[in-house]
Amino acid sequence: MLKKSFTLAALALGAFALSAGSVLAQTGTIEGTVLDGATSETLPGVNVVIQDLDRGAATDVDGRFEISDVPVGSYTLLASFVGYQEETVAVEINSGEATQVQIELTPSQVQLEDVVVTALGVEREEESLGYSIQEVEGGDLEQAGEQNFISSLAGRVSGAEVKSSNVMGGSSRITIRGPGSLSGDNQPLIVVDGIPLDNSNFNSLGQNTGSGGYDYGNAASMLNPSDIESVSVLKGASAAALYGTRAADGVVQITTKSGSDRGGIGVSVQTGVSASQLYGFPDYQNKYGGGSSPNFFENSQGQLVADYGTDQSWGPRLDGRQVREWHSYDDVSGAAPGETSAWDAHPNNVENFYNTGTRWNTNIAFSQAGENYNYRLSFKNTMQEGNSVQSELDTRNFSFNGSLDLTDKLTATASANYVVEEARGRPGSGYTNANGPWLQFNHFGQRQIDLSEGAPMRDIERPDGTQRSWNWANSGLGSDAAPQNGSIIYANNPFWIRQKNYQNDDSDRFYGKAKVSYDFSENLTVSADARTD
Repeated sequence: MLKKSFTLAALALGAFALSAGSVLAQTGTIEGTVLDGATSETLPGVNVVIQDLDRGAATDVDGRFEISDVPVGSYTLLASFVGYQEETVAVEINSGEATQVQIELTPSQVQLEDVVVTALGVEREEESLGYSIQEVEGGDLEQAGEQNFISSLAGRVSGAEVKSSNVMGGSSRITIRGPGSLSGDNQPLIVVDGIPLDNSNFNSLGQNTGSGGYDYGNAASMLNPSDIESVSVLKGASAAALYGTRAADGVVQITTKSGSDRGGIGVSVQTGVSASQLYGFPDYQNKYGGGSSPNFFENSQGQLVADYGTDQSWGPRLDGRQVREWHSYDDVSGAAPGETSAWDAHPNNVENFYNTGTRWNTNIAFSQAGENYNYRLSFKNTMQEGNSVQSELDTRNFSFNGSLDLTDKLTATASANYVVEEARGRPGSGYTNANGPWLQFNHFGQRQIDLSEGAPMRDIERPDGTQRSWNWANSGLGSDAAPQNGSIIYANNPFWIRQKNYQNDDSDRFYGKAKVSYDFSENLTVSADARTD
C-alpha cells in the first residue's frame, strides 16, 4: 500500500510538472525600437502598450523597449509620445520566442498661429519657416507650479530632455533632441522678448565637474513663469541663422505678457504655498554603534564608556546597555554629569536633521491699455525655506513691458526685468566641506547619535563659545577621559556646521530692450533697438 501511494504521488507530481512547464512555455516576449519617422532618430520615453492586455513599457535612452511574459496570441501595440501621432502595430506572439518590432512615429502637426514672431521681433508666416517650431502656452507653465520655467517644459516639448536641480534655487538644464555633450554646453539659446540670455550656471568649476560645491542657479531660474505669455521652441540647424552660432542647438524663445489684450485697467494677484520633504534616504544599518571594536571602554567607576574618538559605526552591538555617552560629561543639555543612558539605535536620526521645506509665492500684476498705448507692470516675491537647517532663499522679480504709438507710423516699445536674489545656507554637494552634514551621515556618523528635537546634539555651543559635539579627540585614551579636555577631530556637529558656517550669496540681474519702428508702407518697416543683459 505504501508503495502504491508513492507511485501515485510521483505520477501526480510528474503530471503537475508537465502541466506547469506547458503553461510557462505558452508565453513570449516583445522587443522593439521606436524611431522618429521624419529623422529616423530613436525616441526615449515613448509609452508602448498592449491594448488587449493593458500592459506596456517605456523606451529607454536608446529608444528600445521590452515586454516579457506575454501570452501566446495576436495583439495590437499602441505607441504614444508628446508631439507625435499615436501609432498602432499588430504583433503575433509565439511560444518561447521574442517578437521584434520597429515603430515609427510621425510628428504631430502642432496648430500654431498663422503668424509667429521670430528673431528681432519680426513676424513671419509659419509655413514660410525653414525649421521646426513648437509652442507652449504660458498658462500651461503656470499650472505646472514649477519655480524654474525650464522644469515646466518637461513632457510638453517633443524631443526635449529636461534635468532639474533638487536643491533650493538650483539650475535647470534643457537639451533638444540631438547629440549629447560631456564637456561642452549643448543647451539651446534662451531669448526673452528678443533678448538673448546667457543660461550658463553660476557654479564653481568643482560643481560643474561633479567634485562638489554650490549650485547658484542660472538665468532660467530667475525668470518669472507668471510673466510668460508663450514659449516657442525652435529646432534644427536653420534656426541658427536667426541668432548665430549660439543657436546651433536650438532656441527657446519667450514672449512675455503685455497689456495689449486688455481695455482699461487690469489687476491680477496670485499667491500660493507649497511644502517639500526629502525622501529616498539610504538604508542605514542599526545593529552596531560607534567604534571599531565590539567592546566598550571602562572607567574607574566601572561604567561602560563609548568610543567617540572614531568616525565609524561598527562598534558594540546596540542592545540597550547602560553606557556613559559623550553628553554626560557636561551639563549644557541639563543632564547630570556621570549619567548613563541606553545604548540604542536612532534609525531616523538622519531624517530628523532635515526640515519640511516651504515656499511662498506672491505675484501682483497691473496692466492698462488705451487707444495708442499699453503696458504691464508685475512684481513677484518668492520666499523659500529649504530642507536643510538655516537654508533660506528670497527672490524678487520686477518687470515692465510697454508700447506707445508716437504717430500713426512710429511706435516705441520697451521691456525691462530686474531680479534680486538673496540666499542663506544653500546646501552643498560632492566630497567637500560644503556638503559636510551629508558626508558625516554617510561616511563619519554613528548610529546611536540622536538628532531629534531636544537631543543633546542640538546644544551646539559650550559657555566658552567652543563647539560641542560627539567626536572628541581623546576618547578612550584614559579611563576617565572627558570630551571637554579634547578637541573635535573627524566630524563636526552637523547643527554647528549649518548654524555657524553656512554660506551666503546675493545676486542681481537686469536685462531689457528699447525699440523704435517706423512703417514706411504695408510691406516695409524699419526698426532699431538696443538690448542689455
